[in-house]
Amino acid sequence: MASEEATAAVPEVDEDARDARKKRLVDAMRESAAAGGTDAVEFEVDHDEPGEGAVVASADGPPEWAKVPPGMAMPEGWVIYFVRFRADWTNTPKKGDRTVVMWNLSESDEKNASKAARGDGLRLIEEMSKRMIRSIDGVRADWTGQPGPANVNQFWSEIGGKCRYLVKSHYLKTHTMNPGDTLDFFEHCVASRSAG
Repeated sequence: MASEEATAAVPEVDEDARDARKKRLVDAMRESAAAGGTDAVEFEVDHDEPGEGAVVASADGPPEWAKVPPGMAMPEGWVIYFVRFRADWTNTPKKGDRTVVMWNLSESDEKNASKAARGDGLRLIEEMSKRMIRSIDGVRADWTGQPGPANVNQFWSEIGGKCRYLVKSHYLKTHTMNPGDTLDFFEHCVASRSAG
């Protein structure tokens, strides 16, 4: 009886509609990539899983100093980080304060960062940190390698060691569990049973 009630509480998922939405998302991502876009694309928000799809950033969300590309799509439900580096902290103070929009890495971002690290374990954190950057000074991040205002590698050099350290620290803070959460996980979220 209890299992019937639990089953009844789980909503039915329309698999065909879900597959159609995923196909449209994949198509939109391919189209964006072909046009030189980033992994985030505008996508209708009618989904059955948290984090699926993307929404366009609202005009009143970012802080006043943040520079966000017009219509920039951001993953729904994710925390978006607006980061400013003071001009005198950077290698290029004449360019003024620098701003970036960042969010956590997707699995695809992690794979791309691993490829860019080329097996160098020391370089992996740097590449993962760079992959969090989604826009630079109001222009979508550019991973093509062409010189320009949003070339991530060029920006990485321009902001200098102090700011690179801050980005890497932010990556580590947002992508690793703190000791209390780790302890909670192993004490309350993992259970083992004998299979026989």
